[in-house]
Amino acid sequence: MPPTKRRLPRLAIAFGIGAAWLGLAVLGVYLVGGAIVAALARGLALLPRAVVWLFLALQEGADWWSIAGRAGTILAGTIATSQIGLGLLALELVGAAALYGLQRLLRDEEKTQ
Repeated sequence: MPPTKRRLPRLAIAFGIGAAWLGLAVLGVYLVGGAIVAALARGLALLPRAVVWLFLALQEGADWWSIAGRAGTILAGTIATSQIGLGLLALELVGAAALYGLQRLLRDEEKTQ
């Protein structure tokens, strides 16, 4: 069998896998990009309110510790919601899995040298 005919199935498989990965990447960018844009829009809308709140608190004579305590209470209330909490938990699990994978990769590399 000529070498070209043997390479053709491998090339077709590689092309199919590449197209599938490209499709997944486009879908991921579309979904994650939409979430990032929405979060940035919400953050941008809340930024002027936060600045005004900060200046009003300073004008009324609040010290930095009471402002930090109030901001911490609001942040804790935000993180305590189930959707945000599950998102943070998922992010931590992905980070732990990535660190475990890196450790295994470095250990295997050390064994080969």
